[in-house]
Amino acid sequence: MIEQLHSKLHKAGYQLSDCQGEDALRAWQHALAEFASTPKESSYCILMCSEHLAEIGLLDNSIDQLIQAINLLKLPDDREEWLTLYSMLSYRYTDYGHYHEALDALNELATISAEFGELEFYIQAIIGIGNLCGIYGDHQRALRYYKMIDGLEDHLASHVLKLRYKLYKVACLLTLKQSENALELLEECKDLSSVIDDKVLIGQIILYHAKALRLQGHVTTALKTITQAQYSINNLHAYWLSNIMKIEISLCLTQLGKAEFSEIVVNHAIKRARAYGSDILIKQLLEAKSDALACYGNYKGALECEKEAQAISTLLIKQIPISELGGYCMRKLTKLELQLRLTLSEQENKELKATTATQKDTVAKLQQDVFMDPLTQLQNRRWLDMRLQVNIDSHTPFALLVVDVDHFKSINDKFSHLTGDKVLKTLGKIMNEALLPDHPPTRFGGEEFVVILENHTLEHAQKIAEQLRSKVEKFNWSHILGERKVTISLGLTLYKADEDTQDTFHRADNALYSAKASGRNQVQYQI
Repeated sequence: MIEQLHSKLHKAGYQLSDCQGEDALRAWQHALAEFASTPKESSYCILMCSEHLAEIGLLDNSIDQLIQAINLLKLPDDREEWLTLYSMLSYRYTDYGHYHEALDALNELATISAEFGELEFYIQAIIGIGNLCGIYGDHQRALRYYKMIDGLEDHLASHVLKLRYKLYKVACLLTLKQSENALELLEECKDLSSVIDDKVLIGQIILYHAKALRLQGHVTTALKTITQAQYSINNLHAYWLSNIMKIEISLCLTQLGKAEFSEIVVNHAIKRARAYGSDILIKQLLEAKSDALACYGNYKGALECEKEAQAISTLLIKQIPISELGGYCMRKLTKLELQLRLTLSEQENKELKATTATQKDTVAKLQQDVFMDPLTQLQNRRWLDMRLQVNIDSHTPFALLVVDVDHFKSINDKFSHLTGDKVLKTLGKIMNEALLPDHPPTRFGGEEFVVILENHTLEHAQKIAEQLRSKVEKFNWSHILGERKVTISLGLTLYKADEDTQDTFHRADNALYSAKASGRNQVQYQI
């Protein structure tokens, strides 16, 4: 359809690709009035007007036009175009500092993409939400969002999107000073970059590699690494990346005792950033300048930079809806992920059923695997949601038991992630033997498990939980961990009639946290 519009414009002698700024805006407004004959063509013309309004600095008008372009599209027929424009809208809100509106748009993007099984747009929504946490300064929370994509990576066809989300994770790890983990992930990024042709993303890999080197004390090597990439990146007009590289160069120069040169580098970037109006970038540049000024004794100037950077931070904290980016948002995305996976599974099944009869076994296996965690062979969260709903619909009382492996991160760090996987598999077998057939355990995610104990009093549920805790503690783990033992902490609660299951989970989680805080390897409950 858009090709037809371009064809009509070409036949009429319009070369809109040659227009810039206000001339381009007027040309697309004329194209909308004279040549667009369908809602989709009109939407495209308005989109182009929006782009050129942004180019000439009319930001609010640009957003209004983008919304108008979206409203001309209809779901589900125009869903690809609708999702594309909604993704653009969410990032435009973010770029212009409209963070509440950005979150609303990202939530809508996640909801619609999950409904229609559009995996790439769903992942874009998670990246956008994580980015809001990063702008606020909560990089731990941002990292948790990015890690939600890990389980979907195998289904993702786009190498570019895979690389983008991994680089967001790397950026968080570096900000959190986890340089070793960042370098490990950067190796995966380098492998991915070999099959794509995106110099900006490749430039980010170089940038983050240099930053990791600097954090590890290899400042001279880091500076050489970053300066080698500067020329090609500047040629790409990659504004954000070019300035972030200048910040890294400035920090390297400061650490090498060349603060005067560092200040020169960052001053030029600050002027450009003020003209562009990027608060988060200005804040980072001011912090780098403060370090440089303090390095050669200009403490007054350094303090002024710190004060301005702090003022920007305070403004961002007020503007970003951080309370809405907490547990509720994550639980909502978890539910949407279940819906997305079911939709993707249904789409795969339809495709498989349309093929030859020899593939029927594959279809059957996929259908069985819908409710199975591939690592532990336990039930998964999809099954848990279904079982909870069945209990609620049938008014069946139940206790909810949340189980978490104690100090699991240290097992991964000391013995490797493969050993950690073996621990989880073995724990799954122990739980199956202890709880089946009446109470199938569920792997909820990571090292966390959930068990529904139907028709149980609190006392009976405590007894089962204690038996499970004891079995894990007494199990012989030597074939996996040598002399090291594995223990679990357990949180228990009862479902209250007519309550939201999120409240039930919240009480069980609180009980689990209490068990952890009280020394681990124990059962706690909350009513």
